[in-house]
Amino acid sequence: MHGVQVREVEDANELEALGPAWREVLAQSETRSPFMTHAFVRHWWACFGSSQSLRVLVVEDSDGPCAIAPLAWAARVLGPFRYRSLELIGTGALWSAGTGLADRSDILSARRHEESLDAIVRAIWRMRDWDVLNLRGIPNDCTTARMLEERTQPGGGKVNSTGSASPLSSTRKASSPGEVAPSRKPKA
Repeated sequence: MHGVQVREVEDANELEALGPAWREVLAQSETRSPFMTHAFVRHWWACFGSSQSLRVLVVEDSDGPCAIAPLAWAARVLGPFRYRSLELIGTGALWSAGTGLADRSDILSARRHEESLDAIVRAIWRMRDWDVLNLRGIPNDCTTARMLEERTQPGGGKVNSTGSASPLSSTRKASSPGEVAPSRKPKA
């Protein structure tokens, strides 16, 4: 295999099986936090994931996993607005706790950082089932934030930017009445 390929993990058993690779990738990642460990994500998913969909993106090359984007899809409500959110696991709102449990998260990346992030961004934009991309929790001074900022450009209206600044808090292009246009989109 030349280059990298993205595989989507949508099943809790597949998530469980990622443990050894997850720990290896996290050990080499720039940003590390207890909220990024396989154990946290696995337990968070078991406790709070029942109303969401697992959408973990694993970037692999011929040597195995080189990056992991721990994402989940959730139906959200903000006042009268309903939207579909793609967010880092553990950072999204929990009605019982208010905000998410994780205040620091990131895309795990062990090697081939730029190629992996490009592949993740392309995979996210190919998904058709989200309105808001919420990457709250990514430190503003990390490589992921810098690379996301370089790879996106201003687009349309922003929905919400509370809590930690997110390098990419976006909505998709409006395709029906009532939808909001993207605040950022990939550069061509």
